[in-house]
Amino acid sequence: MLANYGPDMESTATSINRDSFVRMIERYNAGDLDGYLAGYAQDVVVHGYPEGVVGLAGLRAFYTQIADALDHPQVEIEEAIEQGDIVAARMVMRGRHTGELMGAAPTGRQIAVNVATFVRFADGRVAERWQHGDNLGLLQQLGLVPGG
Repeated sequence: MLANYGPDMESTATSINRDSFVRMIERYNAGDLDGYLAGYAQDVVVHGYPEGVVGLAGLRAFYTQIADALDHPQVEIEEAIEQGDIVAARMVMRGRHTGELMGAAPTGRQIAVNVATFVRFADGRVAERWQHGDNLGLLQQLGLVPGG
């Protein structure tokens, strides 16, 4: 069954995994990193993250760095679709650049990064995640490459 969360964020079908993913993002947006990470399996496998991000400990370090670099980062789910044990989502992460990020000194700029992600659930937790962010757009917004 295909379950969809559209732009109005109203569920069009019952979806346990999609709803779990939405709750995880809500915890992240509330600044509750522990609550967010509780949605991941201890042995989660991640793809598309920076080199060195491995497992739950790697995710904790990565999202701690994001929280240190952006003033109250927020993720908006634009759409989330579930099929079987996979949830696919289009999202935008926003925040003000107030700490070092990707080697860039704080700029004070508001940034918005488009993200597409796929998560595979097993036993009620994210067991595997594929992450694809607009890194070029982020580098441009940070002034590290032309075009921002």
